[in-house]
Amino acid sequence: MSALEVPFRYKNFLGHRKGADGEPEIVPEEAAIVKRIFHHYLAGDSTSQIAGDLETDGIPTARGAAKWNASTVWYMLQNEKYIGDAELQKTYVDNVLPKYYITNNHSAIIERDIFQKVQEEIARRGIYAYVQISK
Repeated sequence: MSALEVPFRYKNFLGHRKGADGEPEIVPEEAAIVKRIFHHYLAGDSTSQIAGDLETDGIPTARGAAKWNASTVWYMLQNEKYIGDAELQKTYVDNVLPKYYITNNHSAIIERDIFQKVQEEIARRGIYAYVQISK
């Protein structure tokens, strides 16, 4: 069986860039921002608060924009790529394309236990967290 090619959209993804070998490599300055987002969420900040703080501190998004959206933060908090994994075919049609989940595909920025705690916190906050990003 041949290896699966994992697509990486670097211009939309904070924390990694395409390395000389063509594989993802960590960008330390951006990785610090990713870690900040995860730790602030665990500390009780909302996605809106985190986005606002990043803007206040003049930190650009992955695409270089000055404006952060709470939905961007929300997406980042749930993105498995930050723990070094990759899910392929996230959006797929039943019985046509299989889904694949690859663990340890690339270098992780977030430790698995931190990522898991964030997922638990997202579930604990429930609908309230969704309402905040929908405003």
